[in-house]
Amino acid sequence: MSKDSPPGLASAVLISYVPFLAGDPFEVIPLDRLGELASFIETMPSGMAQACLWFKRDVKSDDDYKLSPVLLYKRADEMIAHLVSWAEEKPLDWFSLHLRHKQGKYVFALMPKFEKSIERYKIAHQLRTGFPIPRDTRFSIIFRTLFFVSGDENVFNLERHRIGEETEIGFLDSAKVDFDNLNESLLKLEDSEICWLGPFKLAPNRDVLKYLDGILDGAKEPRQGSFRV
Repeated sequence: MSKDSPPGLASAVLISYVPFLAGDPFEVIPLDRLGELASFIETMPSGMAQACLWFKRDVKSDDDYKLSPVLLYKRADEMIAHLVSWAEEKPLDWFSLHLRHKQGKYVFALMPKFEKSIERYKIAHQLRTGFPIPRDTRFSIIFRTLFFVSGDENVFNLERHRIGEETEIGFLDSAKVDFDNLNESLLKLEDSEICWLGPFKLAPNRDVLKYLDGILDGAKEPRQGSFRV
């Protein structure tokens, strides 16, 4: 091969969004270290929220309002700061919001857009090597979704009509909510303590339907439920 020829690349494994995982887009990890990397990623948060609170939004009257989900996580503020930074300050461009309802349960999932990760890798590859990536390169993508999966009894079953096709999604530190005194702790909550992202237009599920159904089918009853407030 000439020294001016592009390096051959039949396949590439990309690390897309994983909560709290920081890295250099120019970093290339040797194949013999993939097992080590996979073990390290397992130490990162799973992405599953501890609970979902449904907040009234766009309230026009007692009977006319929308509902938006607020997902509870440990260190939620840090998680979202990392997500926004990973998304180059444009989470609407880098993530899609999915909602799947099946057999009385639902899952909300904020998923990275794989094409954006591939695009960023292609740019990094060309800057690093001086050559564009071969067109026939196949990609495998490792990622984590931020999501909540409900139990059989939930707010969604009663109020699906109040969730618009476009919605904001909020994130709240779970340490700020006392589930034994839910209403009281929420009354003390400042609006600024919820990190809102969006509004996202609910994305089509067809390309990720198997993945979403896998979450629903494999989920145990959540430790906390979903509540309307």
